[in-house]
Amino acid sequence: THLTRLTSLRPQLEEAEAASGIRFLLGCEIDYFPCVGKPYISPEESLAFDYVMIAASHLLNYPHMYTTYDLYNPDVVRRLMIERFFAACALEYPVPMAICHPLYPICSPHQAAIMDGISDACLNECCSMAAERGISMEIHACLYRHDTPLNDEGLSERFLRVLAEAKRCGCKFHMGADAHAPEAFTGGVHDRLRRAAEILGLTEADIWEPAKGIIRRRG
Repeated sequence: THLTRLTSLRPQLEEAEAASGIRFLLGCEIDYFPCVGKPYISPEESLAFDYVMIAASHLLNYPHMYTTYDLYNPDVVRRLMIERFFAACALEYPVPMAICHPLYPICSPHQAAIMDGISDACLNECCSMAAERGISMEIHACLYRHDTPLNDEGLSERFLRVLAEAKRCGCKFHMGADAHAPEAFTGGVHDRLRRAAEILGLTEADIWEPAKGIIRRRG
């Protein structure tokens, strides 16, 4: 199973840690579809990891999971994305939790219309819930696909709006390259992440530290 393959990486990470002096954590990104009714990894299974990240906006990635919805209607996708976000924040896991590419309609051809329709009040409610639950919000580096509108620095102003509200609400942050392959690290990924952190005014106090909340430690 996927779970077995992922957890089998633990010995390799421990070897790398011993050789480098760098601590490596093993986490898992979890999909959560309304038609399934529960996330693909249970709270008990999550204890094999140091943290979990909930993918609450994987909609167009898996259209077969949303056959009863019109995923080319921006209003429908926005509603689903927000509902999934709240549902993800309400999940209970015994390890630290984060949200991947929060409130960003991955793979949708209508990104601008979807995000522009999120009211300030709704955005505040979403980010406030994440902050209250201690859930980290991801600064995502590879959203720049599917004609995402970018500014002169190669950043999405709409996604920066989400992150800025998360900062105001007291959320913690982590950075994600979403590197499905080594090539994903090319093209200025690190520069974009660094610049987003500068724009948001992040300090060490804003950074998510999942190791502080780990329930099941190594050994």
